[in-house]
Amino acid sequence: MERAPPNITALVALQSGPRENAMQFRLWRLEAGPCWHLVKEVWTPMRVYLPRRKVPAGMLRDLLSMQRVRSAAFREKRAMDWLTFQTYGYYSSNAFGMECPDVGCNSKFPALDDWVKHVQGSHGGLWDSDGKCMIKCHPNTPAETRAVLSKKQIRVDQRNALSTSLRAGIQAQWAGDETDEKVLFNDILVSQMKEHGFLKPNDSSVWDSELWENNHTLFVSDCAYNL
Repeated sequence: MERAPPNITALVALQSGPRENAMQFRLWRLEAGPCWHLVKEVWTPMRVYLPRRKVPAGMLRDLLSMQRVRSAAFREKRAMDWLTFQTYGYYSSNAFGMECPDVGCNSKFPALDDWVKHVQGSHGGLWDSDGKCMIKCHPNTPAETRAVLSKKQIRVDQRNALSTSLRAGIQAQWAGDETDEKVLFNDILVSQMKEHGFLKPNDSSVWDSELWENNHTLFVSDCAYNL
């Protein structure tokens, strides 16, 4: 931050709420010396995807495509989850606030934050151990809204299926525990990664690259991927 060029305004966004409020941030700027100045109390990031890297058909493109598709599916699923939570604020007919989704609980809340904290603390949370949302739309949610969420779910399922297919193709080339096959896998992927700027010219192994570090657990256990 201190080394930012004078023509660049460098800001830092820090999460301001608990984990379940992951979209709430405060925006800060570094002033002279070690002091920080609060620029904005409530700031919501607008996330965009960078353009796709133009990589020819091959193992590297499959790995990049799988990573991109998995990320897109995860982000859209999380967005769908929060839209589902919002139905309790939009379509609740109760004058005293948002009803708890647990049919055996009569608690009501004036704001979504309070509703989320209650569900997290009293009813096992919003997501299960596999990351699947456990909350269904409010019973009063219009059919049109449900249809939109259903279409989004279909797109998420399609992306997950594509990601699974790409992963299976890479796993087939990985070839399990055969050392000779691993060496060939490394040589092919290293060549492609160097060509497209994912490894330095003097690097000789894919295992230390950030791309592989972010994805290797999809194919092998943490203790088994080194040659």
